[in-house]
Amino acid sequence: MPTSPTPADRPADQLRAAVARALVRYDWNAPADRAAVLREAAEAVDNTEFPDEYVDLFDNGARWASRLLRRLADDAAAGVQPPTEGEARLSYRLEHRHREEATWRPNTPGIGANWSWQSREKADQRLAEARDRWPDFEHRLIETTTTVTEQPATPAA
Repeated sequence: MPTSPTPADRPADQLRAAVARALVRYDWNAPADRAAVLREAAEAVDNTEFPDEYVDLFDNGARWASRLLRRLADDAAAGVQPPTEGEARLSYRLEHRHREEATWRPNTPGIGANWSWQSREKADQRLAEARDRWPDFEHRLIETTTTVTEQPATPAA
């Protein structure tokens, strides 16, 4: 009978430990350091060995997380600051539907990738590409506004 892994053996705990080590070495408020922390976190995700029985379950999520961390690292290196209290940030994503359907679906037909862009210009380019590539579908951009709000946590019940 297999034994349960210790916390140090679980992939999530290994990732947390790798990020914690990186945070100790860098100044999170410095854009170049923030980019370095995020890149180290992406490397930790890429190099995590998942247990054989969980590989299929975690692989897609790990690839998504790694791409997200690398995008955030690129943003940090370019000087993009994470949102602060009360600051709103816009992002854009695509939706599609068959012309005779009423329900909009996320992503693009056939690919199913969840892409989002902070640049309206890049989102408009992707929208035009989707319309050219899948002319049998209607396509639209969805604008998402993210606002950061910080407050003390309420006591647990």
